[in-house]
Amino acid sequence: MVTSAKSLRKLSIATAVVALAGGVLGVGAAEAQERPATSSIDQFVQMSSDLFRDRGGSPAPAPDAPVGSDLIRPIPEESDQLEGERLGSALDSTLRVKNNHEITVDFRENGLLSYNDGCNTGTANYQIDNTGALRISDLAETKLACEPGTQKDADDLKLILRSNPQLYQLDSTTLFLSGQGHGIDFEKMHGRAI
Repeated sequence: MVTSAKSLRKLSIATAVVALAGGVLGVGAAEAQERPATSSIDQFVQMSSDLFRDRGGSPAPAPDAPVGSDLIRPIPEESDQLEGERLGSALDSTLRVKNNHEITVDFRENGLLSYNDGCNTGTANYQIDNTGALRISDLAETKLACEPGTQKDADDLKLILRSNPQLYQLDSTTLFLSGQGHGIDFEKMHGRAI
């Protein structure tokens, strides 16, 4: 019987997975065999690192921590909270994140929010309460896999949206969507992008 290296790798991976699962679940012949000096988890980790080396033969480098655009920052002192007609007017177009133009938020008059977080698109419902806070609920979005930096920015956007944020005017071109003392800088687009 001729066995290729590829078949042996597949068999080794399958055997390691079964052995690991059996060890975790406590399935198998209890103490029927003498246990090796290293645990099955250690063996699995070693086997995985041996099998998944890059083409040059060295282990693949560990991924770096996700680097996003550092969207969230503390609320500036010079901010002016928008309420009433000023808030309605500010929400009457698509807002785009200043540090990442891929991210947009669009508040519609009918209480529907649409957003693009740079990777996925989503919708939610919103209401403006008597303090001017945006009560956002029922977030639903597509579930595409994102690059780590893009995912960090997407997570930052949703963190602010879920915090019942308020909208502030920083200057003539910058709006600040803020919840719990931190937020994201936006600029108002001409018209609607979403």
